[in-house]
Amino acid sequence: MPALHLSLSALALLLLTACPSHVKDTAPGQESAATQKFQSQLKALHHAAQEMALDGFQYNKHRLGWPFEAKVQSSSDYLRLLVSEGYLAPEVAESLKNVAIANVSDSDPLTTLFLSVPTDDGKTLIVRKDGNLQSEQNLESSKTFAPPPPREPVWLEPAFQAERN
Repeated sequence: MPALHLSLSALALLLLTACPSHVKDTAPGQESAATQKFQSQLKALHHAAQEMALDGFQYNKHRLGWPFEAKVQSSSDYLRLLVSEGYLAPEVAESLKNVAIANVSDSDPLTTLFLSVPTDDGKTLIVRKDGNLQSEQNLESSKTFAPPPPREPVWLEPAFQAERN
């Protein structure tokens, strides 16, 4: 009888998708409509990446996965892959031109930083692999939300920077 092998991170991803979203918003009513739309787009990007990683694992398609498994060279490449495989709407990908995506893998813990993006007000929003969204300022002032990841992520080239060079 073949043994079912699930990595701990794949199992955790399965549990996360079965539960309500863990992406945290800032205090309700405090954000502008533009900020809420932007946060919604970041949530959509995280959800798309998570779904693609789960499908890659479930169907043994190595091209589908987190950036490391997908072997992408830039954030733009990863966004294009999400769009071409039908996980992310093209208009969402186009709106996230300043996003920096970390080269995370299936084996990275859920507390690993997944993406970072500057906002118009000079802040930086951070999304972890588990979907937790918060500002970099809040991340620094509140280290109690989770233990730090075992390593700093290696960041892919920022989205759409490769085309400009």
